[in-house]
Amino acid sequence: MPVLTRSQRKKLAAEKGKTLVADDDAHPQGRRIRVGHIARKQSKSKRKQKATTKAKPKSKRKTNSQPTPRRTRRKSVSTSSKPSDPPSPSPSSSSSNSNKRKLSDRDEKVGTPPNKRKKTKAREHLNISPSKQLAKLMDTSLHIASYDEVKDEEDEQESEEERASSSPDRNERIMELQEKLLTQELDYNLTGRDTEYKKIKKFIELRLKTGQGDSFYICGSPGTGKSATMRLITKYFSHSVIRKRYKLRKVIQLNGMSFSDPKAIYSVLYNHVFDTDKAMNPVDAKNKLEKFFVSSTEGDMFMVVIDEMDGLLGSSQQQVLYHLFGWTKRTNCRLILFGIANSIDLTDRFLPRLKQRNFEPELLIFEAYTKQQLIRIIQDRMIGYDYFEEIAIDLCATKVAKMYGDIRKCLEICRNALNLLLVKDAQIDKIGFLQMRQILATSFESPLIDIISDLPNHQKTIIVIMSVLLNERITKKNQRYVCYSKLEAFYHFMSQKHNLPKTSSREFNIIIDSLITDNIVKVLQNNYNKALATKQQQVVLLNETKLQLMVPADDIQYAVQSDETLHKLLQSNIFVPPKYLL
Repeated sequence: MPVLTRSQRKKLAAEKGKTLVADDDAHPQGRRIRVGHIARKQSKSKRKQKATTKAKPKSKRKTNSQPTPRRTRRKSVSTSSKPSDPPSPSPSSSSSNSNKRKLSDRDEKVGTPPNKRKKTKAREHLNISPSKQLAKLMDTSLHIASYDEVKDEEDEQESEEERASSSPDRNERIMELQEKLLTQELDYNLTGRDTEYKKIKKFIELRLKTGQGDSFYICGSPGTGKSATMRLITKYFSHSVIRKRYKLRKVIQLNGMSFSDPKAIYSVLYNHVFDTDKAMNPVDAKNKLEKFFVSSTEGDMFMVVIDEMDGLLGSSQQQVLYHLFGWTKRTNCRLILFGIANSIDLTDRFLPRLKQRNFEPELLIFEAYTKQQLIRIIQDRMIGYDYFEEIAIDLCATKVAKMYGDIRKCLEICRNALNLLLVKDAQIDKIGFLQMRQILATSFESPLIDIISDLPNHQKTIIVIMSVLLNERITKKNQRYVCYSKLEAFYHFMSQKHNLPKTSSREFNIIIDSLITDNIVKVLQNNYNKALATKQQQVVLLNETKLQLMVPADDIQYAVQSDETLHKLLQSNIFVPPKYLL
């Protein structure tokens, strides 16, 4: 076998490398398999060569002269001029090394093995300095933060667009709720008035069964459900089935304040009873009604409800009310009369002869609503609407219950609070604590607070003592007025007991007169004339003139909060002797 020279071996190795690269370009997917196969063959041949050299050193060339079929096939492809010449070990090793170098140079085009990729990435990561890594992390975090800010802005814009698109429907819902918060609504249960409703209903049913008329007087503070209860009662008994069952011909509802002359009620009542529009003289109408209601013949019953009955207190003799209440007590009368007013002692003060003749109507007093009852009433009205937080409703009910328990005031405050949601570009979705407190401050703000704060100490003391006495009268007798003589006597009693500044009768009279001028105190009777001289005015005040305080107790407490003595006097539970409550 001829021995190859050094230049021939280099040439042979170069031709083998070109052949392998051409094969790889033609079949890139099989490159990894061929390279691994060649490496394994070369390592196997080296091990064989070493073993043969140790055993038979002279037969080395003969052993290598027998190539494998695969290698012979590669020789025929790569060396066409000398197919029988076997490659020496050195050219094969150099060709494999050159092949590896060329493959690594062409990694970007052909592809890098997975293991090599991982090592390269790891080296690149290790080569980055700590400062560059920190800067890279900061850039990433800033990018994330800016992305979050942009996303939040987009969400806010979307929510504003949704709110703007849904604002017409939302405003309509709010206005619907405002309509449901009106006091004339009848589609709700009477919260806290079940006992009164049952008592009135039982009274009417009993009178309808016996066929004997009677009278009923309902009284209580404003906004305690008197008129609402009677509207439900009249609605129930106005049903055709109920009227037919009890032989009730008609339910008539009138308002005493709608008559300029109390006698005009006879003509209106006559038209309702006889279903006519004929103009009737009040005297003739009164005679015909009396004959019709108090006849001996049997007939259907009539129920008449007069709201604000105190509007019929026109003349000093009160003949109209005497006749109406008197008819109901006569035998075989077919009239059931209901009178509604705020004053508890209306019949005692203005109709004393009813008691003398045993014609007194049955009395029912409506107490003021409690805080829990007010909350339940508001929640019943707001079913299906979610525009108030619970704490806002609780705050409103607490404030109104402390005043007079007027449900009308409570509903009015809630309606006014909803106006905050109807404002253009409103930033709130519900009425919360702050919004309700703002509305309450506006609703109960009184200019008299500043006037009381600037008054002298003697006048402040009289106002506080009058407030204490009125609170006891309201609690025990439901009377919102106090007689002048009782107030003066109670003031002297309190000044001695609590070391308060004392005044003479003349000074006390002058102070009350100044409070009346400032509209802090109001005279309820008509026998007080501001145009009278001071002497005559003082004489009138010394009589049993009824006085009413025009400032709520909460406002008085706020106005005198700088005075510790008066402030504690309002907060403490003071015992009022019974003689000052008569």
